[in-house]
Amino acid sequence: MAPQITALGKRPLLLFGAIVMLLLVIGVIIYAISNPPRPSTGIEFIVVPDEISVTAGDRSFNVSYESTIAFSAGTYNLTLKKEGFETITQSVEVIDKQVTSIYVGLKPLSDAAKELLSSSIMQARLERIGGHRVLQVEKAIEENYSFVNKLPITKKYFTINPCNLVAEGEKIVAICIILAINNDTYRAQALKALADEGIDATKWVVHFEDPAKSD
Repeated sequence: MAPQITALGKRPLLLFGAIVMLLLVIGVIIYAISNPPRPSTGIEFIVVPDEISVTAGDRSFNVSYESTIAFSAGTYNLTLKKEGFETITQSVEVIDKQVTSIYVGLKPLSDAAKELLSSSIMQARLERIGGHRVLQVEKAIEENYSFVNKLPITKKYFTINPCNLVAEGEKIVAICIILAINNDTYRAQALKALADEGIDATKWVVHFEDPAKSD
């Protein structure tokens, strides 16, 4: 005959089930508190170090690496500060239904601040921030100087590259043409090569160089 479970025997099982359910509910609540839903419109802070104080108008809050804060669409001036680090202000435009990421590494001003950034985790985060800045600079150059992504052009008697020059006290990106033989014929051929690539040389600074001068 199969054993029967009495009402008294069922109580421990019911109690155990209730405890399991309670633990599951507590776990869900803790997860929801520690992992709030990402807002659909706001700012993601890719920042170093952690626990940076941010002021945006009449709002003040703390952020750490990859914190996301809800903002309505608009342009905001954010002041980021932490004791021992340089304070900076950065303007950010927030677009409706988008999360805008900002990349900020505060400059350490004390030995304690430098020590705080010395860990491998902080260094990896700083590399990410630095890499983003390089990409932003490259993107800005390509947007402002449309010829950059069409160069270099290498031919038998000349090579054409983008280059940095100082014009009227300001650094600019120019078109540098290095000629094997510096004469009008090869200059004309180089300008034609630019035109063939859709580059209007009259819109940009063009600098001709002799190979001996470029070394």
